[in-house]
Amino acid sequence: MADSTSYVLYIILFFFFTILLHYLLHPRSYARPRPPSPPALPLIGHLHHFSPSVYKSFHNLAAKYGDLLFLRLGRVRCVVISSASYAAEIYKNQDVNFSSRPKFAFGDELPYAKAGFFAAEYGDYWRFMKKLTMTELLSQRQVERSRGVRREEMLKLLRKLCECGEKKEVVDLGAELVKLTNNSTCRLVMSTRCSGDDDDEAEKIRLLVKETFEMASKVAFGDDLFLGGTGTSTEVSQWTMAELLNHPKVFNKLRNEINSIVGTSRLVGEDDLPNLPYLQAVVKEALRLYPAVPIAMRTCRQDCTIDGYHIPKDTMVAVNLFDIMRDPKIWKNSNEFDPERFTGDVQYEFKGQQSFNFVPFGGGRRACPGSTLAFSFISNVIATMVQCFDWKIIGRSDNNRDGISKVDMEIGAAFTLPMANPLRCVPIVRFNPFDGI
Repeated sequence: MADSTSYVLYIILFFFFTILLHYLLHPRSYARPRPPSPPALPLIGHLHHFSPSVYKSFHNLAAKYGDLLFLRLGRVRCVVISSASYAAEIYKNQDVNFSSRPKFAFGDELPYAKAGFFAAEYGDYWRFMKKLTMTELLSQRQVERSRGVRREEMLKLLRKLCECGEKKEVVDLGAELVKLTNNSTCRLVMSTRCSGDDDDEAEKIRLLVKETFEMASKVAFGDDLFLGGTGTSTEVSQWTMAELLNHPKVFNKLRNEINSIVGTSRLVGEDDLPNLPYLQAVVKEALRLYPAVPIAMRTCRQDCTIDGYHIPKDTMVAVNLFDIMRDPKIWKNSNEFDPERFTGDVQYEFKGQQSFNFVPFGGGRRACPGSTLAFSFISNVIATMVQCFDWKIIGRSDNNRDGISKVDMEIGAAFTLPMANPLRCVPIVRFNPFDGI
């Protein structure tokens, strides 16, 4: 009996000293608390809290557990940031430590994954690629040189819309904007168009993709630029047009500004954009409500502390830009489309003296390098659509007060913010830049 008691005592002491030794070897994990966290399940962690719309899931969790929370996604540690003050910690105070993007399990299996710019780990290679991008593609000189390309693609779109307007044909504005952004970006990156109206368009695109993959490691660099410059610009342009169609007073005020600066005898161009402050306010407000990417992903490179909470090395960090820019503590009527909020004395910029209340392109070293070009491109698209056309909304609408159709503003389920339903309209030509040609 005594031997059995001693045996049990030895086992208890063994486990006690094992736990004590682990505590002594890893004191920080015990001494420093981690951020608040919802209940988790074995193996899957917090994955059961998620819906197809990731930003909505983060929003619901933040509303209950706070603006800084810890999640376990299977085996992956994740910290979610949902306030401007915490975003400043990531993008400014500890920017270098959060300047890498997460590594995904399948990432190294993709062709030329390690040659990419978007997902490259922060270091000499990434700095070289960013310098190359900014000097050879996105510098002011290069943007000016490619202005003619963007103008040509815009005129192609305008010609088609004018033809559809004369025939009273319905246009899927989203699909047309996809062609515009795809072709503009393809010509910038690969010096060729990638979509059009030919019957063999799909085959041409397949051949183009095959050719680009034969360019070895160049494909990853080109792919980053293509993905970053097409879908997101298209979605923001669609949302901006949808909000303008739902707010005719804003639409008319913007048109009056364009007419007062540009006149009624020539087409608005990129040269006019600095002189159109209300247009800039409209696009900024659309970017606030519908950021190009609602969740910005980073990785903690070294152990650190945020607001007294311990963040271990290699923890994935998700900055909920969607939540930050709809925070009712910062933005009055935060879910309402109101460009007037960007017409006051407070200036919201994408770079430099950046306000972390307004981060549509992210922040810090890994902010979108093409933000200035994207803003200019979207602004020019919106100005042209407003100057040249009135629009009759077709199809599903979410409200019909006073007999006026309104665009359905439901957001689709995706990592970005696509419209759930196509933006289908009949363009009514108001100014035809091709008259007399």
